[in-house]
Amino acid sequence: MRADIHAFVVDEPTAGLDPKERVRFRNLISDFAKEKIVILSTHIVSDVSYIADYILMMKDGQFLLGEPMETVTDGIRGKVWEFLADDREAAEYSRRFSIVNLHHENNMVRLRIVSDTAPTPEARTVTPSLEDLFLYYFGEDSQNFEDDTQNFRDDIQNFKDDTQNFEDGTQNFRDDTQNFRDDAQSERSSDYVNKI
Repeated sequence: MRADIHAFVVDEPTAGLDPKERVRFRNLISDFAKEKIVILSTHIVSDVSYIADYILMMKDGQFLLGEPMETVTDGIRGKVWEFLADDREAAEYSRRFSIVNLHHENNMVRLRIVSDTAPTPEARTVTPSLEDLFLYYFGEDSQNFEDDTQNFRDDIQNFKDDTQNFEDGTQNFRDDTQNFRDDAQSERSSDYVNKI
């Protein structure tokens, strides 16, 4: 590295690396950051938690927050919840909330949810992580994706229904055509018999 470089910008530097190489590269960045400014742009939350001293979070070109690593999650304390639910309830909560994690335990599902209010009276608050923070600010994007996915599934089902209706209509047309031919044939046969 050149001595006259004062800042270093890296974008998704560990994406696609195996765990061993990710650790090696993170250590390299950390060593470089002792004397230089390193701007790390990444979606890999564990990289940020191991390397960063200060977090800047952006969305749509605007800074959402800028905090030291030690206090960055303070703003969402009391907004991260854990509780147990059955499979049916877990599916419903997945549609309504940003689910950080779900873990099957015996016949129940332990859910970790980011929400301004308790999703259920049984939910208890837990210490927030960087991943929770990310989902707090970007969780509606995943909800929009889920909504878009459901809309796409609905469109596919409508297309299948329309295709089935078309096929049914085509079959009805074929049946009507055959009936018309049969009637015409029958009429010709009866005209022939009447002439004899």
